[in-house]
Amino acid sequence: NDFTGETDALKSPSVNVAGADSVIISFDLAYKNFEGSNDKLQVKISTDCGKTFTTVFDKSGAGLSTAGSSPGAYLKPVANDWKTQRIVLDSTFTASGTIIVAFENTADYGNNIFIDNINISKLFKRDFKLVAVKQPIDGNCSTGPFMPVVTISNAGVETITAFKIAYSIDNGSIDTTTITGISLAANQQTNITLNTFNSTVGNHIFKVYSLAPVTASGTGDLYPMNDTLNVPFVIVGIQPTLPLMQGFEGTSFPPPDWGIINPDGVTTWQQSSANAKTGKGAMVINNFTYAAEATTTDKFISPVISNAGTNDSVFMAF
Repeated sequence: NDFTGETDALKSPSVNVAGADSVIISFDLAYKNFEGSNDKLQVKISTDCGKTFTTVFDKSGAGLSTAGSSPGAYLKPVANDWKTQRIVLDSTFTASGTIIVAFENTADYGNNIFIDNINISKLFKRDFKLVAVKQPIDGNCSTGPFMPVVTISNAGVETITAFKIAYSIDNGSIDTTTITGISLAANQQTNITLNTFNSTVGNHIFKVYSLAPVTASGTGDLYPMNDTLNVPFVIVGIQPTLPLMQGFEGTSFPPPDWGIINPDGVTTWQQSSANAKTGKGAMVINNFTYAAEATTTDKFISPVISNAGTNDSVFMAF
């Protein structure tokens, strides 16, 4: 672009920031300065639906560069050229309830600017986040007792001093644990052990959610969208003697004492009556129309098999 001084802006949709204590804008930037030129990148915020804008990021030339300078065209950033930029907007920008973010380039006949991974996120005074379930896991050989363990995080601004964690199995009765005397600072996480439970052979859903975080400003989660996790787990039965045979001829699937682990809750192993090596039944997984990402793993798990009394070895064929 040899029209120096020309500006081009990419503007976000109107973003709802109501109730947020602050807003974090991050993006990945790659730029190699053309010596003698001062291409400029500004990030501007509008709180009145685009009528006026306030500049919150303003860099140009060598100050904008993430990869030094070059007398030639900058056409393909390498991995180390990318640098994450982070902008914090305080409550003066969130008071209006909505913002528009503009990324504005001012050309100076210099070099190419690359931007990727724009992320606009809200921070709240109290935001308690459930990160992961460490127990129960996806395959179990007994009906309990299980001791649930969950990872929680303080995604808010203020230190959390108390909270509650509740869970249920298959939407049954709710078990609640109250945690007090804790000091969980912003961005910190920890593991919490909950009350034990027993279950039955088969596929189940462990639903866990957080509530009532306490900070200096009050009680209650101001952003409940990250408060709940639903985790499937399976308990398999026991096959006390061999041989164990499964030809998928029964009327139930998975067959009694067997289990299925289906992490994404969609396509998985299923019974088929249209194709079989022998008899009328088989098992199939429809990879041809699988919509989930390629790394999703679905498991079909046998009962616990006892090989007590075998003289030499155990053979498996399918």
